[in-house]
Amino acid sequence: MSKMIFQIILSIFIIVQKSRGQILHCRYLNEVTYTCKLDVLLAENRMNSTKVSGEHLNDQSDDEVTIVKAIFGSYSFFFPSIICEKFKNLKVLDLKDLGIQFLQNNSFDDCTNLEKLMINIVINTELPDNLFNANTKMSSVMIVGSSLQSLSKNLFKSQEKSLKDLEIQLNNVNCLIPWNFFQSLSNLQYLVIAIKGLKTLDPDWFKTLSKLEELAIVQSEILNLPKYVFTNLENLRKLSLRINKLTVIHLDSFASLVNLNYLDLSDNKIYSMDPDIFKLKKLRFVNFSNNFCRQNSVIDSSYDINSMPYLTNQCTHNFTLQSKV
Repeated sequence: MSKMIFQIILSIFIIVQKSRGQILHCRYLNEVTYTCKLDVLLAENRMNSTKVSGEHLNDQSDDEVTIVKAIFGSYSFFFPSIICEKFKNLKVLDLKDLGIQFLQNNSFDDCTNLEKLMINIVINTELPDNLFNANTKMSSVMIVGSSLQSLSKNLFKSQEKSLKDLEIQLNNVNCLIPWNFFQSLSNLQYLVIAIKGLKTLDPDWFKTLSKLEELAIVQSEILNLPKYVFTNLENLRKLSLRINKLTVIHLDSFASLVNLNYLDLSDNKIYSMDPDIFKLKKLRFVNFSNNFCRQNSVIDSSYDINSMPYLTNQCTHNFTLQSKV
């Protein structure tokens, strides 16, 4: 029987004052998994000092820690890089509920085994190119940012082969994503883009993402879909464009999505849609709920709507689907 691998959830509660250092005190608990609850304590009269304290239970060691998770409402001025230095086998770092003010260069250099990162950055306006240089095994990343103004095209240069899941949530209406930001990430399978104020999609963003299976561009302000914007996404199965400002949907935007089976257009302002979209052979779920539809507007489809058992059609007005006789 192979040795059991204990996954340890490392919970962090952080209070930071600029005039004091911080001590990460670890309390290890025997629960469903071997768990370490980490409290960050203030260290009097110590500047820039970060230490980790606490005793392991059951003959376990730092090497058994594979997951670090911050609890909701935590704060830290800088990312406590001591976490990566201490737990060499860390695979999952969940800091989406940790309000980190700034990320410094090479913050994650000692997290060489990191596979999944979720992080929330409060003040940074940009991220260093070399931020993830050492994390060549990283396959899943979530970035939440309040003040980011741009994303460097080289941010994931070291993850060109490994990165499969990427989620970008930005609240800055002026944040820019370069046209070639996704160009080298040809192994992406799951992509979420949620950028407040985003009005247009760059037609070059998705050109190299032929392996993409799920795409969500949500909670933005997309006004229209450029022609052939999804041309190279032959393997896409699920597409969500919910919570945008779309008004007209043309076939040219979806024509190449031969494997699409799920389409969510809810919470837009759609009043016109090309009926030939329903001729996509594998399409089985369509959600039109909460759209701005004119009275008696009709989509006339030659495709058998009854073969879509999960069709959701709850438009705020009289938006109907009708098959040709």
